[in-house]
Order: sequence, then C-alpha cells, then structure tokens
Amino acid sequence: MNARHYTLLCSLPHLPHFQKAKHLPLTPILLEKRLGLLPPKEQELCGLMLKSLPWHHIARHESGEAIAGEYERLMLLAAPYPDLQQVFQTLMEQRIAVAWQRSRFFEIGQAREVSALSGIASLEPFIRRLEKANPAWLAYRFPWLKAMEHCLETDQPYELSVMLMELEWQEAKGLAFAHPFGFEEVAAYLIRWMVLQMWFGFDTQKASSRFITLTSEVVSEYRHSYPLFD
Repeated sequence: MNARHYTLLCSLPHLPHFQKAKHLPLTPILLEKRLGLLPPKEQELCGLMLKSLPWHHIARHESGEAIAGEYERLMLLAAPYPDLQQVFQTLMEQRIAVAWQRSRFFEIGQAREVSALSGIASLEPFIRRLEKANPAWLAYRFPWLKAMEHCLETDQPYELSVMLMELEWQEAKGLAFAHPFGFEEVAAYLIRWMVLQMWFGFDTQKASSRFITLTSEVVSEYRHSYPLFD
C-alpha cells in the first residue's frame, strides 16, 4: 500500500452509481487539486485519462490516427499497471465492437474507426477475429450486443450510451476491488468520475444543477483569495 494513494483515496468523496447520483460529487478543479498528491508520472497518466480517453470519442469525427496515437500513449504510461492496461484494452475493444456492429447493421462496410485502429499490435488480433464474425464467439464475448442491436433498430442512441457507460462503470469497479488503495483504484475512480460527468451532460435539469454546484464550489475555493466573491 502506497501512503500517497491511501491519503488521496481517503480524501475523495464516494461516487454513487451514475443513474442514482443527484450531482457530481467533485468538481474538475477540486479533483485536479487532489491529484497533486501523486508523483509526476502518475499525474501525467491521470491527466491524459481526464483529457481524452480514446474510446470516449471513437465514433466521432476525430481521425482514427489521432485516436490510435492517444491509445498507444495511454497504454505506454500504464505499463507499470498491467491490470489497468487490461481494462483500457477491454473498454477499447467494446467500443470497436460497437463501431463494427453498427457498420454491419447499416451495411456501410468496415467502420472507419476499426480500419484506423487495425495497425495497433495489441488490437490487431481482436479486429481480425471480429472480421470473421463468428456468431457464437460474439455472443459469448459480448452478451450485450443483442441489446445494442435493439437500440439501433429502435433508434435509441440515449439507451445505447447508457449501456456503454454501465459497461465502463463495472470494469472500473472491478479494477478498484482488485487493487484496494493502489494506483489502479485511483484510475478506477477517475473512470467512474468521468462516467458521472458524461451522465450529467445528458440531462438538462441535471446539467443545470451541476452548474450551480460547480459555481458554488469555485466561489468557495477562491473566497479567501478574492474578497470580490463575498
């Protein structure tokens, strides 16, 4: 057990499940301040995670090469933590499977995201296996694909997003349980915090409430330094 990780984790508020949360328990400013307890290399990895987890934008318009570059850098920084690397790979594989299944459903050929990532050594065997499209293996490896197809058939992008957030939440939760008070638990906390952040971005009422909370905490943070806030 590392004393810095223990101190940091004990200082962080509990994160309720994103569908039960009423607000984001910790603002980005305060989270960044708490992460200052970590050594530089771990701060760098946390910063990269918070800036842009590759699987969060795999289906957007960013270039596949940029996504691949971010993923490779993330995996390199996470090299001292094999189980964290495995979580990163699992989450990326899930998003690749979604992109691949979406392209098959709409009959648009191989997804651009899948093609761009096929050159990454750690992902290449997985992508090759996807291309074989063995239904039994797909059903075993991704039991949620049927639910995803239902979301596509019934045009429910919100429900699909919630399903992906739940998968990410559970992966992070398992990592935290496997490494109590280690850096892996810190990383798992960040992943779940980002899921919560995305969740409140989906709902306008929750977003408004979150803005009020954020403003209040920012004012509190700088009240003593800047009397204008009083």
